[in-house]
Amino acid sequence: MEEVKPKLEIEINGNTTVTISTNSFAIQFFHDSPIKTIENYRPNSPTRNIVGIIGFIQLKNVKCLIVISDCSLCGKIFNKAIWKITNIECIILTENSQLISEDKKYIELIEDLTKNNFYFSNSFDITNRLQNQFDNNQNSLSHKKYCERFFWNQFLLEPIISIIEENSKFNQFILPIMMGYIQINHITINSKNFDLILISRRNKHRSGTRFFQRGIDENGVVANNVETEQIVTLPNFNKFASFVLIRGSIPLLWSQPPTTAYTPKIVTKGTPEQNTKAFELHFQDLQKTYGQQTLVNLINHKGIEKILEESYSEYTRKYNENNNGNLKYIAFDFHHECKGMKYHNISKLINQINSDIENYGYFCSDDNKIVKSQSGTFRVNCIDNLDRTNVIQSAIAREALADICSKFEIIQSGIPIKDIPQIETVYKDMWANNADVISFQYSGTGALKNDFTRTGKRTIKGALADGYNSVTRYYINNFCDGKRQDAFDLFTGRHNTSILSRSVTTNASPFKGFFTISAAIFLTAFILSYFTPTGNLSRGKTANILIGLISTFFGYQLFKIFGNRLVNRPTLGDFS
Repeated sequence: MEEVKPKLEIEINGNTTVTISTNSFAIQFFHDSPIKTIENYRPNSPTRNIVGIIGFIQLKNVKCLIVISDCSLCGKIFNKAIWKITNIECIILTENSQLISEDKKYIELIEDLTKNNFYFSNSFDITNRLQNQFDNNQNSLSHKKYCERFFWNQFLLEPIISIIEENSKFNQFILPIMMGYIQINHITINSKNFDLILISRRNKHRSGTRFFQRGIDENGVVANNVETEQIVTLPNFNKFASFVLIRGSIPLLWSQPPTTAYTPKIVTKGTPEQNTKAFELHFQDLQKTYGQQTLVNLINHKGIEKILEESYSEYTRKYNENNNGNLKYIAFDFHHECKGMKYHNISKLINQINSDIENYGYFCSDDNKIVKSQSGTFRVNCIDNLDRTNVIQSAIAREALADICSKFEIIQSGIPIKDIPQIETVYKDMWANNADVISFQYSGTGALKNDFTRTGKRTIKGALADGYNSVTRYYINNFCDGKRQDAFDLFTGRHNTSILSRSVTTNASPFKGFFTISAAIFLTAFILSYFTPTGNLSRGKTANILIGLISTFFGYQLFKIFGNRLVNRPTLGDFS
């Protein structure tokens, strides 16, 4: 039987009144008055269906109500439907106001950000991992229990939350949406059925794009922070287990602002005292939330990444000394260990941390009773926390999955997952899809090195795909990410409302003409060279080649000197 999409009814009366109702309860929005809640409501005019409410946003000239207009079924967890947002609608609430060009651009940014990146459920809390839900005795949905880190539209819903705070009857209008990735798989092996589920939850704090969000802030929040939960459930859901890993930017004050250089310089920031405070806040929060921590740092031990590796190691040592801490730090130079496609060397790292995988365990419930809890987790990072990170996280999670499947008598003890094709094929596909989606959200392209995650082998074809993605990343990160960062800041409320009037597109550099002229000269010379008589190299052909070489040289030098002026930068926040 096909799952019925969630449904609310909406009435729109010009730009003055919008009413959204369900089951005789309604909330009414006015362009210039407080929100009103109504019981025993009956529509007074024609209605149409929407899926849910995302929230409100004030733009330069208009106030908008953002609603979910369409969604697709992702699957079910514990027989509760999980949906992916596929389309939204922005409804203008400002009377007699025209939608100016700046506001149109802001709306386009929000539409691009929300499409296929967000998930929700009316009946299951996707913001909290299973261990949290059981620890909090969470048997009903409430906005007070949602994990605020992954409650992405909390800021946008504040006007509604504040109105219905004391009336639980209207809780049904509070719908948290979460950015990340969810995949739900049904597997049968040896006549046994089970679900294998992956949920990646992106932290809304310090969210954004690759070069505009790096490192940590003074509150201990890191960029590109994602919690990934791998779940196994048996039929009737009487027995299930989950294993959690996290990723996040290197927890120090640093940045890497784009300059059109292929690899921008890393800029370290703050005093030792400021770095220490932010570092301590970060790990105190992680230990409170997840328990013990094993830090797996995959960055290079030479080149521009070297300073971050040395600093991370040193601050970890100091933290352990000053806080009687037990952070376990492992530096594994992924590129060095796996160069020449020697990805079998990943086993060196797994052997190093196998005892931690076993000791931390996983969360498990049997007949609604907690059998065991996960006592620690692995915090994995590389420089972007994307490609290398996903490869290693999938390798760690595979070890935990083998243990869970053995305990649940799905497979025999001691048999690795890679030898069970019914599981391995689905597993690789699931983690490869996760890598691509998490990467798209942060960098604008799919993940690199994903052929290994998807097939278990590093291939020439995969290396060529990495080359294409790397070039695409370069273009997006330098010439598109400013407006993408603006979308994140608008959505989460981090933008400076006083500068909403600025354009969301960076003005073109006055030096752009130099690059165009240089390219035109080179192309003209190149084409003319083919119309020069063949035989000995004529003076004309020599001149054409010389002009081309000179224009290329000067164009490259101009690009090096002034290229950073071409970078598309955010306009709604301070990223100087």
